[in-house]
Amino acid sequence: MESTGTRIRHVRSLLGLTQEQFAKALGVTRGAVGNWELGNGIKNENLKQIAEETGASYDWLALGRGSPPGRSALSALRGPTAAGHLQRQINVEPAPPPRMGDIRESLVPVYSAVQAGPGFVVLSTDPVKMIARPESIRYVKDGYVVIVSGESMVPRYEPGEMVVVNPRLPVIAGRYYIFATDPDDGEFKATLKRLVSQTATHWHVEQLNPAEGEERRYPLAKREWPHCLRVVGTVED
Repeated sequence: MESTGTRIRHVRSLLGLTQEQFAKALGVTRGAVGNWELGNGIKNENLKQIAEETGASYDWLALGRGSPPGRSALSALRGPTAAGHLQRQINVEPAPPPRMGDIRESLVPVYSAVQAGPGFVVLSTDPVKMIARPESIRYVKDGYVVIVSGESMVPRYEPGEMVVVNPRLPVIAGRYYIFATDPDDGEFKATLKRLVSQTATHWHVEQLNPAEGEERRYPLAKREWPHCLRVVGTVED
């Protein structure tokens, strides 16, 4: 009987991706993908992510129900890259891997925010400065830093504090994320919130210090806010 691992390998092969490219787009290691394809370590959240990212049926991936997808039925698998940081795409042509020393010793961009409305800010895709690479993204080529604006996440994150973002990590409820729109003319809307849960159409988020009249928890439509980018800590300038 065909296994879940075999079905994952089928999807990857149809997309024409190596294990390393597939892992890069999903924010996991190549070893994790290799284990999945051998039938080891695959979690329900991984299957949901693969289904969401590729367009393959979750029922087929997890249970083998229905017919396997053809290439025309799959979406182009996209992963976060440094180009704009918030535009999700993948270069399916293998590129020479950077040396680890080159990554850990390089600088990272810092983006500033301008309060633009209740609960969200506007960020420019042009960094305001570059700083030494934080330890929490030591080997993350596409990591970056954002300066917090507003008080909606006090006491966890204070205005002016610099949060570190790893855009390659998978989405997990209970963690803190920057939710962002697609860039428009060099700018995009963003909001820092705690992810409570998600559905196929919405992120359900929480702010820790809502302003008077605001809800503590509320939904964000994925169609408007497609990017969910993990905050992994803070850094001092």
